[in-house]
Amino acid sequence: MHTHIFLFFFFFFFFFFFFFHCYSGLSLAFAEGAPTLPPNDNNEVSSLLSIKSTLIDPADHLSDWKVPINGFDTGPFHCNWTSISCNSNGYVEKLDLSNMNLSGRVSDRIQGLHSLAYLNICCNGLSSELPNLLSNITSLKSIDASQNNFIGGFPGGFGRASGLKSVNASSNNFSGFLPEDLGNATSLESIDFRRSVFEDSIPISFKNMQNLKFLGLSGNNLTGKVPPELRLLSSLETIILGYNEFGGPIPPEFGNLDNLQYLDLAVGSLSGPIPSELGRLKKLTTIYLYQNRFEGKIPKEIGNMTK
Repeated sequence: MHTHIFLFFFFFFFFFFFFFHCYSGLSLAFAEGAPTLPPNDNNEVSSLLSIKSTLIDPADHLSDWKVPINGFDTGPFHCNWTSISCNSNGYVEKLDLSNMNLSGRVSDRIQGLHSLAYLNICCNGLSSELPNLLSNITSLKSIDASQNNFIGGFPGGFGRASGLKSVNASSNNFSGFLPEDLGNATSLESIDFRRSVFEDSIPISFKNMQNLKFLGLSGNNLTGKVPPELRLLSSLETIILGYNEFGGPIPPEFGNLDNLQYLDLAVGSLSGPIPSELGRLKKLTTIYLYQNRFEGKIPKEIGNMTK
């Protein structure tokens, strides 16, 4: 009896230590053979790899987006990946995926690039919706998502990006309303939402963008009146609002836009007389007003546009 008990415990402890030793060795082998990412440094890398995983890249432009065997021993290796530029602290500052014939969708994990300032995904075949979480990147200064196949509404929340200077979402299939909170991004110099299917009116909040130089909203389904409050945007050089369904008169207040050089209000339902105040626009070089419902004569003051 005692002999059987002794043998039982002997074999039990023998197999226990045998399997523990084998398991520990196997775990160590995998740990040494596979690249590992320190927990405090892997957020950007994992975000970039998630972005890659939702893209279809037929030309394999992003083939170098992978973790090397020696992992972080080489420092912020992802800063050397194609289309990525980092700041002096080793964080992604610029992501340029333009003109790569990419399709698929943009991953929500893009919000993990907390220092991203310049995003260019122009001129691809990207579809689905642009992630709403993109607006969580408050460091953004420039966004170019133009010439893709994006659908749905344009994300709100970019008004929190105090340094945002340029938004280009032209030539897509965006729908719904223009993002009203964009008016809070008072550093904006250029907004280009041309050639989509936005509807309703121009948000009054746009009057807050005192640094705006370019406003492109043509080729949508916008309605209502052209807001006279746009007169407050004294830096405006280009207004492109044609090919919409705006009604009512041209705001006479546009005559106060001293820096205006280009005005396109063609193909719409604007009515009433052409305001003589436009003659005060000394820098205006181009004006398109055709195919509207204007009445009366062309004001003689238009001849004061010496440019």
